[in-house]
Order: sequence, then C-alpha cells, then structure tokens
Amino acid sequence: MDQEKGFYKLTVTTKGSSMFFSTHLENRHWTLDISLKDTYTYPIDDWYYFDTLNEACASFEVNSEDFRENIFPDQSF
Repeated sequence: MDQEKGFYKLTVTTKGSSMFFSTHLENRHWTLDISLKDTYTYPIDDWYYFDTLNEACASFEVNSEDFRENIFPDQSF
C-alpha cells in the first residue's frame, strides 16, 4: 500500500514499545523526505525506510498488528 511507504522508528523502553511513522521528518541535523529515500544511508537517528508496515515490523522483529491501528487508524482491517 502506497500510504504505508515511509520512515519507521521503533522505540523500546521498560514500559513498552512505540512505533513511529512519517513521510517527512526534520530536525536541526537532518531532513528525511520520502522523495529522497534512496539517497540516504540508514539508520538515521534510528529511522529506516520501508515500503510497508509489515516490512518494518519484520525488520524490527515485532508483530505488525500490535502497531497497525495506532499508525494507520483509517485502514480497514
């Protein structure tokens, strides 16, 4: 799904795991834009590019269903 193409980051703490998603990110040291995804060397501040949530979750070794509803709440299941 095209709407799932973007940058993913998994944060794990003692309280649990959180996954973040965006197609454009900026901070004072770097910018990530989906149109330039092939020009970056990953990871960038723990962000990676994936075509789908399933690919991201497989790489992070977590269950996609644990994060799908929070990241893509408008998708029908």
